[in-house]
Amino acid sequence: MASSDAAITPAALAAFAAMRELEQRCTCPPRDWAGKYWEHPPPCAACEEWWRRHNILHRELGCRPWEWPCVRNPDAKNPYPAGSFAAERWEEAREDLAQARWRALERVLRERAPA
Repeated sequence: MASSDAAITPAALAAFAAMRELEQRCTCPPRDWAGKYWEHPPPCAACEEWWRRHNILHRELGCRPWEWPCVRNPDAKNPYPAGSFAAERWEEAREDLAQARWRALERVLRERAPA
């Protein structure tokens, strides 16, 4: 993470904790990569809220505009079709800064949790 753990504000931790819970509530259908993948329904309510919380987290962490998304779950599955350029880029970025931030936030959340 670019900044120290001490710079992780309570608002950042609250946003991140909410984002983790919202990930579990996603009801978006999987993208149909074999069909018209560019046509898809709008994001579900949980995903809309995830992005609202992401905006808070992005601001609280002092991330740069191009650091988007500012966090990425390291356990997330590659959503792109095998062999595609996007799938290859996803795999190349397995340990990027967004994932490092996710891991740091998880660690601080655990450390600051009441016993």
